[in-house]
Amino acid sequence: MLLEVRIQNLAIIDTLQLKIPEGLVVISGETGAGKSILLHALGLLSGNRANRQMIRTGTDALYVEGLFTTPTTPAFQEILQELGLQCGPQFSISRTIMQNGRSIIRVDGIQISLVDLQRIGPFLIDVYGQNDRNLLDASKQASLLDTFLSEEGKNLLASYVKDYENLKKIDRFLAANRPDEQAIEREKDLLLYEIDEIASFDLENTDVDMLLQEHTRALHTEEIEEKTMKLLTMISNDRETSLFDFLYPIESTGNALSRIDEAFPTETFVEAQELLRDYQSQVESYLRTIETDPEHLQILNEKVELWTKLQRKYGQTKEEILDYDLQLKERLHALDALTKKVLKYEQERVKITKSVQEKGDLLFAERKTIAQEIDRKVQNRLQFLKMEKAKFQIDVSESENYHGSGKDSIVFRLQPNPGLAMKPLHEIASGGELSRVMLAIRSVFLETLPSYTVVFDEIDAGVSGYAAQAMAEQLYLLSQHMQIIAVTHMPQLASMGDSHIYISKTTEENQTKSKIQTLDTAMRSTELSRMISANHETESALVQAKTLLENQSQWKEEQTHGTERKNH
Repeated sequence: MLLEVRIQNLAIIDTLQLKIPEGLVVISGETGAGKSILLHALGLLSGNRANRQMIRTGTDALYVEGLFTTPTTPAFQEILQELGLQCGPQFSISRTIMQNGRSIIRVDGIQISLVDLQRIGPFLIDVYGQNDRNLLDASKQASLLDTFLSEEGKNLLASYVKDYENLKKIDRFLAANRPDEQAIEREKDLLLYEIDEIASFDLENTDVDMLLQEHTRALHTEEIEEKTMKLLTMISNDRETSLFDFLYPIESTGNALSRIDEAFPTETFVEAQELLRDYQSQVESYLRTIETDPEHLQILNEKVELWTKLQRKYGQTKEEILDYDLQLKERLHALDALTKKVLKYEQERVKITKSVQEKGDLLFAERKTIAQEIDRKVQNRLQFLKMEKAKFQIDVSESENYHGSGKDSIVFRLQPNPGLAMKPLHEIASGGELSRVMLAIRSVFLETLPSYTVVFDEIDAGVSGYAAQAMAEQLYLLSQHMQIIAVTHMPQLASMGDSHIYISKTTEENQTKSKIQTLDTAMRSTELSRMISANHETESALVQAKTLLENQSQWKEEQTHGTERKNH
């Protein structure tokens, strides 16, 4: 329940602080005095978007604050917990909207976002006028009907929504990833071919440098053998012209010198001779390893040719080719995984589609039953509101496709008078008829809606006489269950209120300001007489006003005798 509201610099409201009683609170006043502005402020507290044009001229920011009793419903408490808010029996919501576009929202001094406020707001205040969008908008009527679902039905709806969302998720995945099977097979064939081609070289176990060296040697076997034999001929001591023959005179002269002088170095020359003999032995061994093998050369040619091909296609170095090979295998694995995932999703889609259809059918059946019950309740209230000949119907029909909440197409329809066609509510032209129909529907749906405070903005427009009295009585009965705030120009409704707030305007120093006051009994009589006589206070109108207040008081006493108002 709304306990108090404070407003600063909102349109023509300079500063306002107003305590809001429980029950039926009626608001009346001069045209343009600020009644709609007050409702705009309440709308800001419930999560409506702000408009900087509402900031009072010459000021930097507007400020709205409301004090509420804390709802104890589990759903509201769960939201508070999710937002990390801890509220006592009462809590405040404030909004500051600045000229520079900045906006600050706080709950008990803790800043929250507009999205968070929009989660909280519906539990606190519901502001609507005679063109209430939730009731006229066909897209909203289905969710209103669902507030009457049984607990089992609500669980079924939650399960359906979960399945439907999963189905849409699968559809989006399949639309984006369902492959062209022929293209996939072609790509997989190419990947496998390249993987096999790289694997045929056995890079992991092949020393490429040694391979190239061996290939070069095999290509030049004859030349190597010829030059090696020539080298041995030059070294060999079996010929007179060998290198050893040239060394003999050096050896003799050195030996002669060492006999004369023992200090002469002969050992180094001896070592050189030994090294030369070792070198000769190595060359001879090397010569024995050289052999001409055409088959081996062919194998080496093929191996080197493959290496050259791999370099041309996949990379210049062994590391680059191995890295490319890894990419090929990863892509092949990804294609296999995608194919398996698509198959899995297609199988799952069949199962979820069946579940969606079964649950949608059950929801459709329950909604049809609920719609008939609501039709009956609304019809009763229309009778109460002096629309005995009108007929109301919630049309629940099957839509072409399953959607986010089922397979239903739901439209609220009305036949204002016999002989006319049943029309959607938004096509009803008469403001007076629409106001009463809206109240009848609203009074039924308020039984299941979460708000503790409901604000009606001139719902009595176009209504008079017995219908006006019936509307006033209906609003009072609703106020037994929740706080009702009603802006009205209708004396029957104004006189029915448990409390009466009057809004007027004054002009001082070329500035218009709103003034708000709670009326006592005498002041109410005066205001009612003004409403009865179209702003002309007459003695007869004053008598009518007092009589109206007495009659309404007596009627309320009869309604509430032996009962207690629910305190929210």
